[in-house]
Amino acid sequence: MLSAQVLKTLLDSNRLIYHKDTSCQVESVKEKLSIINNPKFEFYDAHTPNAVDSLRMGAAGMSSISGNFYPEILVWLCNNANDPAKADEVAWIQEELRRVDPLIHIAYPMSAKYFLQLRGIPVRTISRAHVLELTPQQKEVLQGIHADFKGWCQRLGIREAATSHAF
Repeated sequence: MLSAQVLKTLLDSNRLIYHKDTSCQVESVKEKLSIINNPKFEFYDAHTPNAVDSLRMGAAGMSSISGNFYPEILVWLCNNANDPAKADEVAWIQEELRRVDPLIHIAYPMSAKYFLQLRGIPVRTISRAHVLELTPQQKEVLQGIHADFKGWCQRLGIREAATSHAF
């Protein structure tokens, strides 16, 4: 994690074009975004619960683990966070993402692989992480989030990314 001062020093070198912020703190994100003055530099927040705040303060996008579960939702949020006509939907989906965010972190990355299977993507649930398999309770939670995801897409008019077993 970089402090705003370290980020400024790096920005002043004109060699940095991308930063994924993992501070998880809106105030830290705000401070860092306020010092950026290079149009070629892009700032991405890794903390989904900050998404709307970060996007409205000028972040270029999101780079969070939730993108491994439902990238369509993050794309929609990035495209609509600053649209006053979508303010109600933006606030609603941000709260939904805030609600499920701690749940998708449990047993990650295995949880993401299982979720992708629920989406019809033929991935194996093997992982570099120490978790070898999800518990029945973890699977049940992820199944619930998958059902929520389908409802989010329906409410927001998002077409789920096509899945194919011909990889």
